[in-house]
Amino acid sequence: MGHHMLDGARGHDSVQDIQFGLVGNAQPFLTDGWSTDEDGFIWMIGGESGMRIETLPAGSDLWLRITLFPHILPPLLVTQPFTIYANGHQIYSGSLDREEEIACRISADVAGRGVPLELRVVHPHGTPPSALAPSQDGRALAIAIRHMIFSTEPPPRRWRAPTLEALGLPEQIDFAFLDDAVVAEGVPANFKGNADYIQASLLMKAAQFSAIGRYFGERRLSGLGDDAAYFPVGLWASPHSWLGRDGAPILAEVMPDLGGIFARHAGLKLLLDYSSEAGLGAEFLPALDEVISLLSVDPSRIVVLVSNRGVAARHRARANTGAHLAYQIVGCDLRLAFSAVEFARHRWYGRPDVLISPTEIAAKRGTLRSHKILSLNRRPRWHRLMLAMMLGQIKLRGDTIASMPSLAFAGDWHPETVDLDNHLATLPQAMQAALQKVRDASFASLPWVIDVNLDNTGRNAEFAYDQHPREPYLQSYLSVVTESYFEGAPGDVFITEKTCKAIAGMQPFLLFGQSGTLAALRGHGFETPTPFGAGYDEEPDAAARLVALHKGLSEIAAVSIGDLHSIYYDMLPVLRHNFERLFDIPEIIGRQLHIALLTQLETAPYRCRQANPSAFHPATRPRCPSPSGGPSNPSSTLNTAE
Repeated sequence: MGHHMLDGARGHDSVQDIQFGLVGNAQPFLTDGWSTDEDGFIWMIGGESGMRIETLPAGSDLWLRITLFPHILPPLLVTQPFTIYANGHQIYSGSLDREEEIACRISADVAGRGVPLELRVVHPHGTPPSALAPSQDGRALAIAIRHMIFSTEPPPRRWRAPTLEALGLPEQIDFAFLDDAVVAEGVPANFKGNADYIQASLLMKAAQFSAIGRYFGERRLSGLGDDAAYFPVGLWASPHSWLGRDGAPILAEVMPDLGGIFARHAGLKLLLDYSSEAGLGAEFLPALDEVISLLSVDPSRIVVLVSNRGVAARHRARANTGAHLAYQIVGCDLRLAFSAVEFARHRWYGRPDVLISPTEIAAKRGTLRSHKILSLNRRPRWHRLMLAMMLGQIKLRGDTIASMPSLAFAGDWHPETVDLDNHLATLPQAMQAALQKVRDASFASLPWVIDVNLDNTGRNAEFAYDQHPREPYLQSYLSVVTESYFEGAPGDVFITEKTCKAIAGMQPFLLFGQSGTLAALRGHGFETPTPFGAGYDEEPDAAARLVALHKGLSEIAAVSIGDLHSIYYDMLPVLRHNFERLFDIPEIIGRQLHIALLTQLETAPYRCRQANPSAFHPATRPRCPSPSGGPSNPSSTLNTAE
């Protein structure tokens, strides 16, 4: 989501201050897709809403800050996704589950010089209250806006988390563990050791070592009784393994007495934590259905946690067909949050791989770096081999610090040369011919070694860049990131530590990954300027995206080191913001996940929302009884920093 809570909402070099509602000044700026003025806000309705602002300064970057809240009614309508366009260019994408303030930058090129600014907000989930609960309101409500400010200076960037008490939520959601659960990687792990694919829950590890822990607690089954709790089981590999089709034991057979556990604990739900993997492919959900059908637990008491929101969206889309079991899938970028937790450990001085500090970067402004590009690659995935060919064809290899395995890689992956050939065949003929011309020479030059020959490595702990060496980031300006996956169905986005390395190393990046990855990062409050290869993230077609990325690399090749140095330092405020934002992410995603899992667990605040459906939006949120039956928690204005 686009959580970007900010301090100081008023008086920051404002050039246009727009108040919405009965006593506001917004009406002259509104075009289509709006309801009428209400007390302090106006609803955006339908699928899109527009504004036209003619009184903005020309020739300078602008910052837009908006206070807004969604029309939601969990579990029927949990969030409101939205995207903002300025003069046809996307400037923000995210989703709302509460009232908040967001901020985004509008470059001078986008704003235009003396041209009126046309804003469009696309909000596809506009829904009438009458479709969700007894109500006479037939407006397709999406998002309400209270306040909008245009300014010439970036807003303060300090994010502060609201307290759970202020949000009217219980202090923690409990996770329940077997009394004899082993401790793995610092956390208890149910059934760990019964099969190789059963691991410690990624959520539990993130909660143990970060602020996510404020939302979740640990209990043992012997003291649980019928209290509401989740029973987490961490999984990796795929349903193919869990069904025993690769020789592994069947999941249903390696969780002894699972049915008995759930019979004895009426408030328990099974949480299958699959957030460390992507869950790609059309066969994933049908295979998951088969796995869950074999478990001795009512599917309605099962929640699957994934990092790839595309999987959750496809599962929801099946709901209307009845072609699936009644389990739930919660999509949340936990792999991104966990990566941020990992990199937070690198912030302390005294270790050889301490992260570069913003102050250190600023102090080196007068020194040119030796290389243009840094690219860290371990497994021989097809898009990494494609990158090797592109760097050779564009003659960028000499300007690149890179690790890359060869086709003789002896680790935990087979070189994807067949997939490479298939994708090469989709490219324009001229580009295809140019790349094929350098193929043999490019592959003969592999492996590319920074400090360890990747061909001879095994699991993750053995490869060098997992330790985040700092010097390559001080010797180059821009990262070319090859994410775990380039391919995927529409909506698939799986963000891992590979992208976080560039952010933690304070480098802009060109991303060989799934379409929409940059948009997802913007939804989390990151800024993703694309000085090279503009538009590649918006290309759903893999071949078109490869062409755009090739163009971006060609643009880098055409820029001198001196000019790239200037571009880099012009971007330093954005890089510093992203660096700090990375370490806010665990708290932000932890809160999102808390709300999503709370909704599934049906604790007291959730039941209160069900009982008051017509009142549930942030302007008139009901007061819910505390789980102990004590005094009500106060409702709160959710964008107020504590």
